[in-house]
Amino acid sequence: MIKNYFKIAWRTLRRNRAYTAINVVGLTLGIAAAILIFTILSYQLSFDTFHPNKDRVYRIVTEFHDQRTDYFPCVPQPLGKAFHNDYTFADLTARVVSYRNMLISLPEEKEVKKFVEDKGVAFAEPAYFDIFDFPLAEGDKRTALLRPNSALITQSIAQKYFGNTPAIGKRIRLDNRIDFTITGILKDIPANTDRKQEIYLSYDNLKDWNANYASDDNWGDFYSGSNCFLLLRPGVTPAAVDKAFTGLVHKYLNGEDAQLYVFGVQPLGDIHTNTSLDGVPGHAFQVVSRYGLTLSVPIGEGFSTKFGWSSWLTAHNGGAFDKFAVTLQYRWFDR
Repeated sequence: MIKNYFKIAWRTLRRNRAYTAINVVGLTLGIAAAILIFTILSYQLSFDTFHPNKDRVYRIVTEFHDQRTDYFPCVPQPLGKAFHNDYTFADLTARVVSYRNMLISLPEEKEVKKFVEDKGVAFAEPAYFDIFDFPLAEGDKRTALLRPNSALITQSIAQKYFGNTPAIGKRIRLDNRIDFTITGILKDIPANTDRKQEIYLSYDNLKDWNANYASDDNWGDFYSGSNCFLLLRPGVTPAAVDKAFTGLVHKYLNGEDAQLYVFGVQPLGDIHTNTSLDGVPGHAFQVVSRYGLTLSVPIGEGFSTKFGWSSWLTAHNGGAFDKFAVTLQYRWFDR
């Protein structure tokens, strides 16, 4: 009996070849679209999930309350130190200040080589590499950035600067001003992280780069590249930390500033996709959720298929997607 069903189906398909082709192509594109959606979402949702303590990692962020409320991922440079000294909510606190498009030169080479690093450099406290799991291929992360004028670079940067020559102990120069000795080599940074810097410098040297910004009294300067990360103690809730910030604001900020600024914590897992802060609308995840990469398949008894698709793409900022939408629709109607 089942054999007869297959014979009838085969004859029907052969008799309606155009109809069959439309259905097969439609089904194929539908499956391809579903796989594409799954691949995009899986990748975007994997950002920074490889850190062992990811559920306890938070970033301090800023709300600015004036005529409207604005949100910033940056904080005043002294905030991390004040939070570490005044509260015991976190096992670890790490400040990191990053600068893009920085000039790096190699003063020890016979011919001075110079590189403009698009991803820039980051002045980072040593605890940064205990909060985040960016392992070293060479060196000891516990001591690599403890001393002033020390630096960590990735394997790719080491190969780029020194080829097959060992990079440990070599010097690099920042913006023709400050020399750093390489004390460790990081394994290459994974693609699925928002922490993209490949050159990390001792935080103690921030004062040599910008003495005013590095001052512990500089509470009024909000630089976009200044972040502070926390590894909260087990059992500490974000709400408890947010509440404590009220006291910190009134202690270190005066007058109108104490009314304008509110600090809080943002989970690590929220950073990549939160466009209220520095999550980028061009991320494919945002494209899917905001511009509608959709697939709808209403199914009824017996079917005929109408398939329509459209796609459009606009490049923005050197290849980042500004807008991208694909709409696939399958409508199955009773015969």
